Amino acid sequence: MKQKEAGYTTAVAFLSLNYKAQHDYPNALFFARKAQTLNQQARREGRPPDNRIELAGPMNMAEIFEQMNQLDSALHYIQISYRALFYDPPQLSRATFDWQIRWIYGKIEHRCANDGHALALFRTALASAQKIDYAIGNQEVSLSLAHYFDAHHQADSAIAYAIRAFVSAVRTRNYPVVSAAGFLLKTHYAARHQPALALWYFELAQAASDSATSAEKTRRLQAFVAQEERKQQIAEARQLARESRLKQLALLVGLALSAVFILFLARINRQKQRLTQLLATQKTAIETFNLDLEAKIQARTAELQQALTDVQTAFDKGQTTERKRVSSDLHDEMGAALSTIALFSDLTKRKAETAAPQLVDELERISAKSRTMVQTMRDTVWMLSNYDAQNLWERMHQYGQEFLPVNGISLDWRVPENAPSASFVVKKNVLLAYKEALNNTVKHANATHVSVQLTHATPNAFTLKITDNGTGFDPTAARQQGNGLRNFEGRMAELGGTLCVDSAVGQGTTLTFCWTMSNELSN
Repeated sequence: MKQKEAGYTTAVAFLSLNYKAQHDYPNALFFARKAQTLNQQARREGRPPDNRIELAGPMNMAEIFEQMNQLDSALHYIQISYRALFYDPPQLSRATFDWQIRWIYGKIEHRCANDGHALALFRTALASAQKIDYAIGNQEVSLSLAHYFDAHHQADSAIAYAIRAFVSAVRTRNYPVVSAAGFLLKTHYAARHQPALALWYFELAQAASDSATSAEKTRRLQAFVAQEERKQQIAEARQLARESRLKQLALLVGLALSAVFILFLARINRQKQRLTQLLATQKTAIETFNLDLEAKIQARTAELQQALTDVQTAFDKGQTTERKRVSSDLHDEMGAALSTIALFSDLTKRKAETAAPQLVDELERISAKSRTMVQTMRDTVWMLSNYDAQNLWERMHQYGQEFLPVNGISLDWRVPENAPSASFVVKKNVLLAYKEALNNTVKHANATHVSVQLTHATPNAFTLKITDNGTGFDPTAARQQGNGLRNFEGRMAELGGTLCVDSAVGQGTTLTFCWTMSNELSN
């Protein structure tokens, strides 16, 4: 099946060539495109394409478009064939089409007035035909070169290539080339006022055109061919001599250019060496300067660090002394004053129970507020004093053990024993948030159990969870009705932390305080 399809593609390609020979260019173009389509379909279906059609198909279409005077299309397709020559095709395809593609490309370029490129293509086509000893290719390209030089008024070259094509065509009885070359030679010899030769070539061309010659003319033609061959040999010898001289001249010029280039490189090398030495000297100087500068920076840095250490020590010492003084004053003066207020409130309340019962509630609130302020003052004094004997977590544990059981609530304390101590800012916000959370549990939750858990994934990142088994609440409604949650969030914001509330009515409450204890917040 595949062989039949390949044979069909070849038959379609030959139909295109036949229509082209009959000058029926529309049909020739139709079958050329169909052959290309079939070849591409074979490639898509995984069947091996016909390499001859790969090369010759675009070349055939280029010739058709040239005959139809559509030179842009002709140039497009011949360039496709020309590029395909360099895709490493099989040797058979290269030998068959190499000279022909270059020849047709040259003819199209000549018609497009790209004369330089056309001449180069003609010459490479002629060399390719000679390489494979292909007589017809030699004749066709020689005739094209003759027409090229004739169009550029280079009569000698035109005559030489026309004779070359004429002689070779006579040998192989390629009468169209004989006719075309003969008429061209007749024109040139007539222009040179050599009527005998002009008439001679005209008669031979005409005879070739009519495909009939007499025996005498054949004999004379063969004699003339021999004579022209000798002339051609002489001309080739002269051409070889000229080429030899040109090669010698090119060799001398190349040697001269090489000498100049070597001198130039030597000069560049000397300049490079001087520049390298200069750069090495500068590099050494820069390295020395950098070492001196680094030593000075290290010495100055050590001085500044020592000075900073001294200042920090003095500051810490003064801060500790001042904190102790303030905490002592608060404890001695404010503590005594608040305790006195609470005591007198209790005494007045007992007297008022009989004399002015309506004042008992007011006096009770004054007494409770005084005791609360005393406790707050003691917490503040503790935070300012920075006691080593009792850190933040011990203080929180002690408060929970004293406050919760008397209100019928058990405490599950899960804080590591080696939890680090904290600064005043951390102590204040964490302790007050903790106490407020326990107070809210006692007042509103109706809980029987509270769990406190502290974790820190890194030395400075802390998470404190306070969980109760109480009635729970709606966090959204709580934010709208009071300031409790906003107070928690404000304290965490002061530490650069966050608050997470997990609660619902009837499901208990979990408050999660998260913060990072930076150098400014730590001891």
